[in-house]
Amino acid sequence: MCGPIRRGFRLPEQRKRRSYSQLKSWASCGKAYELERVVKAPSRPAAWFSHGTAFHAAVEAYERSQRRLSPDECIAAFEAAWAESIMRDYERQPDLSVWMTGGRRKPETDIETRYAEGKSQVLAYLDYVSESGETIWTAPDGRLAIELEIQFVLSDIPVIVYIDQVIITSNGRLVVRDLKTGSSYNSPLQLATYDLALEAEYGLRAGWGDFWLAKKSKPDNPVDLHPYTAERVGAWYAQMDAGVSAGIYVPSPTDRCRNMCGVSQWCTAVGGVDYYPNSL
Repeated sequence: MCGPIRRGFRLPEQRKRRSYSQLKSWASCGKAYELERVVKAPSRPAAWFSHGTAFHAAVEAYERSQRRLSPDECIAAFEAAWAESIMRDYERQPDLSVWMTGGRRKPETDIETRYAEGKSQVLAYLDYVSESGETIWTAPDGRLAIELEIQFVLSDIPVIVYIDQVIITSNGRLVVRDLKTGSSYNSPLQLATYDLALEAEYGLRAGWGDFWLAKKSKPDNPVDLHPYTAERVGAWYAQMDAGVSAGIYVPSPTDRCRNMCGVSQWCTAVGGVDYYPNSL
């Protein structure tokens, strides 16, 4: 019988790789998963996507430079990534009135606000790491643990991760970290998936994880990942994989759908219309 984690094992090409974002999307709302990832319905843009992309790009550039980039150079990295991302979304949907903002702000105001906030958050990150005593871990294969890509097999399900950071704290603890520019509520299952990827790739687990919250300019409380065994987490990925393979996409409508879901206009569970790819 196969173990929950398998290293050096190649599955047939037709097996689709899974990720935490897929698991989260499918578990949160199966219909949104279907529209976004299966039928690929057009999705409404939102400035928060560019915000997150640009912040991650600036932090990655800084850390890969061995923290030698100046604050101005980090801001330039943010601005370049922002411009590329926001213009790509604008070209796809030039009507700003349909963009999501997640609240009552006008899209134009949301774009300006997030652009300014993002740059301030980059500078706050630089201040934090200069005082924290934390360093970025270097993996046994020599890779700096920034946007660390690992592909592994969990309970016979191929899984891919891109770990934002693995850090060494000032007291020597190894911690998997994800950078968040949005909500302060985040799932430890994401961190657990990353930790299990480290075990698959390098034979070790950090055992702890946290989320660096850009809105607060600091990480939240550490999460104990030891209870998240490969058997438990692997079972959840296997259930998601089985559900998707069987075409099970159950909607989960809430009062946030219209402001937060980019495909709600195609969701009949909230009064949208059926999406037919050939009709556009």
